[in-house]
Amino acid sequence: MIFKYFSYLYLLLLFFALINYIEQTKIILFILLQIVIIIFFLISKNYKSIFLAFASLYILEFFLIEFNIFHKNLDNFKFTNRNHIIYEASNPIEFLYNKKNKAIYLENKKFIPLSNLSNAKILNGRFNNKLHYLETDNLGFFNTKKNFKYLFLGDSFINYTHINLKNSFTNLLNERQIYNMGLAQSGPLTQFSNLKEFIDLPKFKNIKKVYWFHSEENDLARSYIKYDDRGGDLKIEFSLTLLRKYLEVPTFKQKLSINNDEINKEFKKKIKIYNSDKKNKININNFFLINMFKNLKYFINRKITFTHEKKLIRKFDEDEKMYSQQLEIYSRILGETRKILKKNKIDLIVVILPDQYNCFYNKKHFLNNKLIQILKLNKIKYFDAYNAFLNDNQCDIKNFNRYGHFSLIGHKNMANYLNKNLF
Repeated sequence: MIFKYFSYLYLLLLFFALINYIEQTKIILFILLQIVIIIFFLISKNYKSIFLAFASLYILEFFLIEFNIFHKNLDNFKFTNRNHIIYEASNPIEFLYNKKNKAIYLENKKFIPLSNLSNAKILNGRFNNKLHYLETDNLGFFNTKKNFKYLFLGDSFINYTHINLKNSFTNLLNERQIYNMGLAQSGPLTQFSNLKEFIDLPKFKNIKKVYWFHSEENDLARSYIKYDDRGGDLKIEFSLTLLRKYLEVPTFKQKLSINNDEINKEFKKKIKIYNSDKKNKININNFFLINMFKNLKYFINRKITFTHEKKLIRKFDEDEKMYSQQLEIYSRILGETRKILKKNKIDLIVVILPDQYNCFYNKKHFLNNKLIQILKLNKIKYFDAYNAFLNDNQCDIKNFNRYGHFSLIGHKNMANYLNKNLF
């Protein structure tokens, strides 16, 4: 009798899920498959088989998640330490483009923070099915060292995203005196703005070299994506008046460090807090084996067809005007960066970081040659770190995780490559 009640109750809940996912075709198909299976067993009155089959699948899903083979949904996470106040990560795109926060006004002067909240615990994504956070310094970047010889510029690839800090390639170079100015969801113009804003501070007086990590994943153009989303972060950034002003007005700065305490105080009032005591809402994604379906879909795509089919491969000549404009802006940014650093007797080296799609198809990004031409034109030394992941002239996709960032192996290989070539 218990098995019978379970079968009808589960069938009812599946219809409830079907209504909630009415616009998501693939999930609807998965739920419909379950409904068909249950109805088949109900007709044959084999209630026990229904219970055992689905109970086994749920148990299997549980163990796959616990062993980090399957990844659970972000809305199912909780922080282990309930006493910490953890803030949302931030950047100018979130402020100005997505309009998640409003500007800060001090004595009628407008400020837009260029980095995270300073001296705070900041949510920094996930690894091993756990959320994690990192603590920022007085400028809003993740650093603990006091003395620096080198400065790293870049986005989430150097920002410890989806990796334990101790295993990241930046930390594996820990014998080097590195200041990491990496900022998630940032592009070349945001990174340039941060450099311009802060490089003259006394804490950077001993910097000898700036290593700028160019992300082929999204800085200028996404290489394997639908045509409508083909632009990169720079395209968004250049549409924002404040960031464009950093490039177009040589003397422009917000002087964020001078007003840091007041800005930080107001910033805290605006930015989202992740309260670890707050109970998570029940989300339908965590039930009806939908989590298992999404993970299976990932594994099938990753191992057999990959996420992006070859027909989505972008080409330079499909929109030469747009790509040429982005390359021209990037060239201007590099030129202005050289001027700023030359004044401070600091060398600039660009490191080109590959993306997972190019690695999967074992070919260079379609803007790779154009980018290198610009670097040569600006007389900037560069390294193409695509070579860090080559094995018998084949790029090994194992260097990337499922989210497109470097895996544990990738960070180790990148650290070895940089240690050998950069320093």
